[in-house]
Parts: sequence; C-alpha cells; structure tokens
Amino acid sequence: MKTIKFKLLTVILAVFMLSPAYSNAQNNNQRANNGKMKACKEFAIPDLTPEQQTKLKELHTAHMKEMTSIKNQLQEKKAHLKTLRTSDNPNMNEIDKTIDEITALTGKMMKQRERMIQDIRKELTEEQKVYFDAHGSKLYARGKKSQGKMNNNKPPMR
Repeated sequence: MKTIKFKLLTVILAVFMLSPAYSNAQNNNQRANNGKMKACKEFAIPDLTPEQQTKLKELHTAHMKEMTSIKNQLQEKKAHLKTLRTSDNPNMNEIDKTIDEITALTGKMMKQRERMIQDIRKELTEEQKVYFDAHGSKLYARGKKSQGKMNNNKPPMR
C-alpha cells in the first residue's frame, strides 16, 4: 500500500515539475509561428495582380539590402560606443560624435522604411491602399518584427 502511494506521489510531483517546461515550450512555438505569420502577412493585400506581386517582391528585396547595410553600420557604431563608454578615460567628444552617428543611421532607417511604404502604395489600387494603410504599413513602421531590433539574442520580455 505504501509503495502505491509513493509511486502515485512521485507521478504527481513529476507532472507538476514538467508542466511549466511544457507550457514554456508551447509559448516559444507560438512566438515563432507569429513571427512567420507576420512576415508572410506583408503581401496579404487583397486582389494583388501577379505584376503587383512581382513588383512588391522586387521593392522588398531592394529595401532589405539597403536596411541590412544600415543595420550593420548601426551595430558597428553601437559596439564602438560601448568600447568608448567602458574605457578607463572616456572621451566625451568621441562618445557624443558616435551617438550623433547612431542617431543619423536610425533616422536613415526610418526614412528608408517610409520610402518603402510609399513605394508600395504607388503600386496599389485605391481599395488596396485603404487595406494596406489599415493593416500592411504597420509591419514596415515597426520594422517588421525582429528586423527592427538590433539584439535578437535577448529573450522576449513577458
């Protein structure tokens, strides 16, 4: 009788101990799927013609190339800023200059995103523009999920 109770108690404890891990795994899968859905949603504009789809893909590819270059420069500047900050004798003029360069690159990214939005809108009909303005441009305004984030290694905040 005692062994049955002991086994039952062991099983119950194991279930309680494993349930948070299982729950966390499900949350991670949901986050991954949401990222995929948002990335695919950018061309979910209704009634796109094949020509429009081709043009939007070309615009998107060119935009990604430009943004990758700017993001790489931005990461370099942030690393340089970190080096300047942590030196024994920080040079405030160099720190200020690097911050100004980071700000300029961030502004360049914002302008590039807006150009992309406007280039997409040029290819759309009036009905499609209404839909895109209500739904699609949000993806580019936020930097399309993780593309706007510079450090993707950080765990998502809850």
